[in-house]
Amino acid sequence: MFGLTPFRMSHPNQLSVQMDETDSAYVVNVQYPRIDENSVTVEYVNHHLIIHGKREEFMEDKRKNFIRQERYYSEFSRTFYIGNADGDNLQTSYEKGFLKVTLPKKK
Repeated sequence: MFGLTPFRMSHPNQLSVQMDETDSAYVVNVQYPRIDENSVTVEYVNHHLIIHGKREEFMEDKRKNFIRQERYYSEFSRTFYIGNADGDNLQTSYEKGFLKVTLPKKK
């Protein structure tokens, strides 16, 4: 209708997660494109790694006879049980849509 193509907004809960275990740590890699790193929190509580965030998107299509605007807001949360981790030394890094969480193992 009207020659419009729907804006493509991926579902916020479809986060790609890869978990690895080394001899000294648990490493969790999360891919979340188009989410600002300041919109994500990471914490380790009661043996659970909790990754929580929000996504806000604004799309606009301006043409001669009209303006179409769409706004999208959602929150996501992922929780993983990791029992033998040292949560006091949790480390995170973020680069180009990828979050890396490193949890050292308890000694």
